[in-house]
Amino acid sequence: MVAQRTGLSRATIYRLEAAGNFPSRQQISPRCVGWYGSDIEDFIANPQAFIRSVTRRSPPR
Repeated sequence: MVAQRTGLSRATIYRLEAAGNFPSRQQISPRCVGWYGSDIEDFIANPQAFIRSVTRRSPPR
C-alpha cells in the first residue's frame, strides 16, 4: 500500500496529488486506483526533487 510505503496518510497523499506534488494515480478498475512503483520510489528517494520536477512540466494544452 502506498500509504505504508511513504508513511503518509491517504488524505495527505490525495492532497499532495491534487496540488501536483505527488505522483498521479492510475485507474485500475471502477473502484480501484494504483500508482506506478517507480514513481513512488522516486518520490520516497527525494520528495523535494519530485515536487520541483512536477512544477517544471509544461501545462496541458
